[in-house]
Amino acid sequence: MPDLLKKRCGFRGCPKTTRQRYCDEHAALAARMYDRNRGSTSQRGYDSTWERVAERRRHLDCGLCQTCLNEGLVTASQIVDHIIPLHVRPDWRLEINNTQVLCHPCHTRKTSDDVRRYGGRTRTNLSSAQLENRRAAMRLTSAPREHEPHDC
Repeated sequence: MPDLLKKRCGFRGCPKTTRQRYCDEHAALAARMYDRNRGSTSQRGYDSTWERVAERRRHLDCGLCQTCLNEGLVTASQIVDHIIPLHVRPDWRLEINNTQVLCHPCHTRKTSDDVRRYGGRTRTNLSSAQLENRRAAMRLTSAPREHEPHDC
C-alpha cells in the first residue's frame, strides 16, 4: 500500500506538512488540549458508582470480550462498554443490562459503528436515519442484555 500524501498540519497556523493529523511538534500539544476540553472521568459520568457497575459486569462476563466470544475467540479485557451509548440513553448509565466487556479493538470498532448509527455526542448535523435510530433507542423499555450468569 502506498504512503499517504502529506497534508498541512491540523494545528491552526502551522505551515508544516505531515501524514498524520498533526505534525510531530503539535501532536502532543493537541492531545493535551483535547484531554483538557473533554473533562475528567467523573465529569463524563464515570464515578465510583459507575466503577461498581463496571466491576459487576466484568465479573458477569468473566473479564472476556463478548464480541470475540461470539466469534469463538477468548480475549481478556477490562473495558466495560455501554451497548446503547451514554449520549443516546443517559438514563441507562448505571443499567447493568446495557453493559458488556469488550477488548480494545472491538470497542474501537463498536464506537465507530455507534457514531455512524446514532451520530456523535454533540448532536449536530444528524441525518434522518441517525435521528430515527436515536428515537428507536429511546422507545426501548428494557436494556439490550439479559442478566445471565456465567461459570468463569
